[in-house]
Amino acid sequence: MAKLRVPNVPAATMAIEIDKAINEIGIVLDLNLSWLENSYGRAFRFLDIKGKRLYFPEVFIGSEKKYHRVTPDSKLKSTCFFVVGKEENEFEANQKNYLKYRVGIVFWANLKVIDSALNQTEDFTQNLIRDARRVLTEKVGGKDFSFKIINAERDHREIYREFNLEEDLDEYFRKPMTGFRINLDLTLREDCGEVMYDRSQALLNNIGQHEVRSVILPSVDFSQDIYFNALSEQQKTDLLTKLQA
Repeated sequence: MAKLRVPNVPAATMAIEIDKAINEIGIVLDLNLSWLENSYGRAFRFLDIKGKRLYFPEVFIGSEKKYHRVTPDSKLKSTCFFVVGKEENEFEANQKNYLKYRVGIVFWANLKVIDSALNQTEDFTQNLIRDARRVLTEKVGGKDFSFKIINAERDHREIYREFNLEEDLDEYFRKPMTGFRINLDLTLREDCGEVMYDRSQALLNNIGQHEVRSVILPSVDFSQDIYFNALSEQQKTDLLTKLQA
């Protein structure tokens, strides 16, 4: 698998709902797991055809169409990223709308880099799982979302279940390299911020030239002051110039 550089992922400033929850959990993991080197955010599933159809996890790293592939990298100490399942709604009229997600936190690590001495005698992946689980249960709290841990997976077929990577993935899960995934059921309240809606722009976005010519203009009576006075001075000048041509 390609050896990848570590990108600078821009901090989210307008994240809401599931994106905000993921950002907060990621920050807590990053601050409290001494062995975690690269904490990424939400990964998306992208197709890459290399003789066959392969699906890779990639995270957005800013600018237009800029993504970074977050597959295992033997030159890194450790990484984690988030996989988000479909959104489910629990809604009652005149009540708050609750959103529910299955969220997977995928970890990959090089045990030799984390602790070379301990790596000589044992596979301490379970210690890393315990650390991550403890941070989630003890440090992630007082937020506007709730979650429960469902399970921890160590089989890479389950860790990367949404993806279809290269056939040689096995070698990236043989000591000293390892990985695991912690699955959560996460619930949060719908964001109650103001809807970003511009009625005028919405109308313009949905009216084409054909509708302007065949529907709107034939219905406008410019002999009435209410319509003529609504024109800008430049529009009036352009209209008069066309009529006199």
